[in-house]
Amino acid sequence: MDTNTKSRNRSDYCWNNIGTWADDTPSCPALKELVHCRNCDVFHAGAKTLLESPAPEGYLNEWTEELSSEKEQHVKLSEPVFVFRLEQEWLALPAHSVRNISRPVPIHRVPGKSDDTLLGLANIKGDIELCFSMKALIGVELHPGANGNDSGIFGERFVAIGTNEENWVFAVDEILDICRYRIDEDPGLPATVANSRPCYISSVFRYKNFTVGMLDEELITDTLKRRIS
Repeated sequence: MDTNTKSRNRSDYCWNNIGTWADDTPSCPALKELVHCRNCDVFHAGAKTLLESPAPEGYLNEWTEELSSEKEQHVKLSEPVFVFRLEQEWLALPAHSVRNISRPVPIHRVPGKSDDTLLGLANIKGDIELCFSMKALIGVELHPGANGNDSGIFGERFVAIGTNEENWVFAVDEILDICRYRIDEDPGLPATVANSRPCYISSVFRYKNFTVGMLDEELITDTLKRRIS
């Protein structure tokens, strides 16, 4: 085989001309015994020469800069979530669980069933739905006269969650957004939520300078079903 391994031209290396990495069918007679160029002493000598050669100009500086620079981290985002406010707490539910949003309507109490949590029935867009107080269920502290508004979809609204066959409706003081959040960040439970019933909060995240508690939708609906059974 050709022993000239110092040239940087690809065609100067025998393993690229007549060897394993040749563009055409390998024709080196030594391959009948060696099978592959990596088993050849000429290939070993070429590798040794390459490793012992001085680094190209700027090579070390380039790698020094590359290794010292901060690596861009892959950000893992959640599924879309629906963010809303109850009193002074920002909370969220999976966006896929929200069936519809409507303006508040009168709630009619059900004798023997209605209480502070299960409020009664309401006509929501032509359907009779069960209404409950999310505030009472999860233990959000009430703040009479707290800031609220009624500007477009961001004011007080009724939100229906559940399935096509079974919806649960609750009132929210404000709707913020549908968003995704970084699931690798956990700023900890807000103090007011931590002091109430944190079992309904599965995680927390930051969004638009708010600390938002992610509600456990399955736990909420299971609790409501037990209440009416």
